[in-house]
Amino acid sequence: MFRLNIKLLTIHDLKPLALPEFMNKKEKINILILKSVIKNINRVIAISESTKIQLIEYLNIDEDKISVVYNPVDPLFKKLNDHEISPIRQKIGRFILNVSRYDKLKNPLNLIKSFKIIRKCFDIKLVITGEYWNYGINMIKSELGNINDVIIYTHLPDIELVKYYNASEVFLFPSIYEGFGMPIVEAMACGTPVVTSNRWAMKELAEGVGLLADPEDPEDIAEKVCKVLSDPNLKADMIRKGLNKASQFNYINIAKSLLKVYEEA
Repeated sequence: MFRLNIKLLTIHDLKPLALPEFMNKKEKINILILKSVIKNINRVIAISESTKIQLIEYLNIDEDKISVVYNPVDPLFKKLNDHEISPIRQKIGRFILNVSRYDKLKNPLNLIKSFKIIRKCFDIKLVITGEYWNYGINMIKSELGNINDVIIYTHLPDIELVKYYNASEVFLFPSIYEGFGMPIVEAMACGTPVVTSNRWAMKELAEGVGLLADPEDPEDIAEKVCKVLSDPNLKADMIRKGLNKASQFNYINIAKSLLKVYEEA
């Protein structure tokens, strides 16, 4: 019987332990393996303070063994000039952007419910992009009723996605759970104001920069989005703070932090 000799382990999230009701068979097996292996690890890297807290709470890991190193944002995601994004704005008009996938944890139902409320006050579209959204088209049609202003792209290459981030009025990300939440940082790096959930790593990334909403309350989500859409000064302030926050997630900073942890391990 061989034994893995692992000195350092990176944990991206602990969703199966934080939300066991969403755990599938594969994840149950992975958690059993993790619980067995992690006892002998010298150092653990968590990709957020939220994940670090969960490691301590659910796996009883010594806090001194955990280092938090965030994920870096690809430098492709940056603020573009009006000339680069005007074709999208001309084609679609004003829109809210959501980048995720069709998954209960990504909260698609409340995303659509909140958009219906927003549409009562603003003539604006919702653009959704991400894997597997074609499976959710029937749900969207059923929930929307007579509202047709939802555009779904099941895949956008990053070179196009960065343009959509830049062209959007608000980035809306009402996920139930994230170990990190890379789309939040991508949106900030593109100069897009963020409305996201008031829990887990999403709160950690966006607090003081974006607006936080209860992901289980469509009216609260809609209220926060409408607040951004109706207040140019607030929007400008969120863009400025978001760009500043996103600059912390560059590859050089993250690489230096990782190298330090590896040297210590």
